[in-house]
Amino acid sequence: MAIAIVILAIAIVISAIAIVILAIAIVILAIAIIDFANAIVISAFAFIDIEF
Repeated sequence: MAIAIVILAIAIVISAIAIVILAIAIVILAIAIIDFANAIVISAFAFIDIEF
């Protein structure tokens, strides 16, 4: 019984770590999307400056 509890505890810890890693990945992805959007806006302004 004790072994089963230990295995369960380890499984919970691993799943918690996986959730944290997933959250970090989502944050990194969000930052990347924001940077990409900023790059598009900057290039659009640069294009407008060249045109006019």
